[in-house]
Amino acid sequence: MAVKQTIAFIGAADELYTVLVKKLAQANYPLLFISNDGYRYQQLTDQIKSDIPNADIETTDCAKEACWEADIIALFDNTTLEKELIERISAVATQKIVICISTSDNHNLSSIQTKDLQSMLPNSKVIQVFHDISGLELLVSGADQEAIELVSEIFENAGFIITEKV
Repeated sequence: MAVKQTIAFIGAADELYTVLVKKLAQANYPLLFISNDGYRYQQLTDQIKSDIPNADIETTDCAKEACWEADIIALFDNTTLEKELIERISAVATQKIVICISTSDNHNLSSIQTKDLQSMLPNSKVIQVFHDISGLELLVSGADQEAIELVSEIFENAGFIITEKV
C-alpha cells in the first residue's frame, strides 16, 4: 500500500474546511493545519481526535515549514491569496500540488484566483477543487492531468464524489 500524502491546510477553519479535513482524517491522511489562530485550530484538532483517536494532525503557525513538510498544499478561497504568504511558501512549493478549494458558487472568481496563483507559483501544479456545500460532491480542474488524478483519488478515498474532472 502506498504511503498517504501529507496535506497542509491554510485557511479559516469554517464549515467547509471542517467538513473536508474531518473526512480526510477519517481516511487516515496526515494533516498539517497552518494558522496564526492556534486556539481555534487546537479546538478543531481536539474535536477530530475525540472522534478519530489515531488521526495524524499537527498544528503550526509557520506556513513555510509546514508547506516544506507537506506533499500537498491546500488553500481555501476564503484565504486571501496574499502575495506575502505565496512568496513565503513558493520556494518550498516547487513541484508540489497546490490545491485551491472553494465553494461551487464562487466558480468564476476562484478560476481567476487559480490563474493568478499559478503565475505566482510557476513550478507548482495548481489544482482547483470546487465543493458543493450541500453534499459531498467535488469538481476538480487544472492543467496537470496527473495532479488532477491524484487529487481526485485522495478525495474519493475520503468519501467524496468527483462529479467532473476538467
